[in-house]
Amino acid sequence: MARLSSLLTTSVLSFAVAAMFAIPASAAERDTVIASCKVQLNLAPKGCECIADKAKTEFNEKQHAFFLAVITQDKAAQARWRGDLTVNELTQVGMRMGQMPGECAG
Repeated sequence: MARLSSLLTTSVLSFAVAAMFAIPASAAERDTVIASCKVQLNLAPKGCECIADKAKTEFNEKQHAFFLAVITQDKAAQARWRGDLTVNELTQVGMRMGQMPGECAG
């Protein structure tokens, strides 16, 4: 029983620490998307915020990482993630990246 309690406590603490570190990463990723979007797509800040939010909610973790690599023009990361994604996942990212600017421009 004590071992189970110890494992549970360790799991809860690990989750809490992971959550604390995930929040800044997510905010930093959002800022990166917005800054890159302004340069790459020449959209107003609100439009880039919209794209950042859509990408975070519509893509799975791997797709979002690939999206970040594309929007920041990180060729090495693009190649790495391209190998990890299915054709359907890549297609979805490509299609949504083509649609999002129009959806978020207004």
